[in-house]
Amino acid sequence: MNFDLLLFKSLENSIHYAYKVRDRYFFLNYTLATCSLLCLILYFIFRKKMYLCYIFYSATTILYFSWESSQLDLRNSLTDFVGGNFVALLTFSTSLFGYSYFVTMNKQFNKIILLSKVVAGIQLMNLLQSFIFHSITVVQFIAITNLYIFPIGVYLALKTRIMYNYLFVIGWFAFGAGSILFGLGHAGIVSFSVIPFGNQVILFATSIENLFMLLAIGHRVYTTEKNRYQAHSRLNHSYSQLAKVFYHHQISQIQAGAQLESTMKTNLGSGIVMSFDIIGSSKIHHKNLREFLESAIHDCTAILTENYSDKDMAANRYRVKEMGDGFLCSIGYPLASPHKGSDADLSLKLARRFIKT
Repeated sequence: MNFDLLLFKSLENSIHYAYKVRDRYFFLNYTLATCSLLCLILYFIFRKKMYLCYIFYSATTILYFSWESSQLDLRNSLTDFVGGNFVALLTFSTSLFGYSYFVTMNKQFNKIILLSKVVAGIQLMNLLQSFIFHSITVVQFIAITNLYIFPIGVYLALKTRIMYNYLFVIGWFAFGAGSILFGLGHAGIVSFSVIPFGNQVILFATSIENLFMLLAIGHRVYTTEKNRYQAHSRLNHSYSQLAKVFYHHQISQIQAGAQLESTMKTNLGSGIVMSFDIIGSSKIHHKNLREFLESAIHDCTAILTENYSDKDMAANRYRVKEMGDGFLCSIGYPLASPHKGSDADLSLKLARRFIKT
């Protein structure tokens, strides 16, 4: 009776442990699926292939963990596939993600990108030969080549001193260390009893890796948007300063990609040139002479831009050039006059307004 009870308790504990492990796999798979969904959204926003590579990497990882937890019935019908071909698929997706990360995040390092491309090519050939020859030994040996990602990540982090590269290294170190411990445990070289988290070490390592990978991607997105916002602010400031010299329609056309020379009429035309000058300004005695002259010229030039229309390219007058205590302006060309009448009559009216000002 006691023996039967002991056997029953052992069976109950085994079932409880199995469900506990299965729940962990479910949790990790849901986490990976959520990360993949987030990367899919990022792909549609930024159109970077790195996010698709991460989704592919996550999908192969989910499939592997699903098989490990018996969520998919692959043990009987696809033993060879899981044993050899699937490992090759997983290592290929890993190398592909590593290559896409280096291309997207550190595209200025050409030699590193070339190396990661070569490794990804090796992994692709490894995947093809695995499907043909089912060589598990070769697959496991080739999988070691993915360890190159960690030292390169360390180099990039120290070289660039950018936060997302540091996060990438931490995540990859956690995954690499967990994979090595998991492999040593399965090979019988090290007992799972001395390995942290036992045979579940790969679960925790993958969780930590995905957490830091998402942090790295998130920081990269934040950095990109921050730089874009700052560049946009600097550009807007530049345009606002240019608006002090150029007309609004010129700024709009330049923003659209037009050359400065094409924003004003350069063909033959007719108009009247008027000269405005404060005669004997140097002989005027005034305690705030400089401020007085600047105010007078400012009020007169403000008259020039009255009735300005960027659509019709028209204004009272066009300011040609400032000269000391005066300026040159043209009437009728290159900006059309918004008023009816001859250019001569309009010039005379403008001169009288200058005098009154």
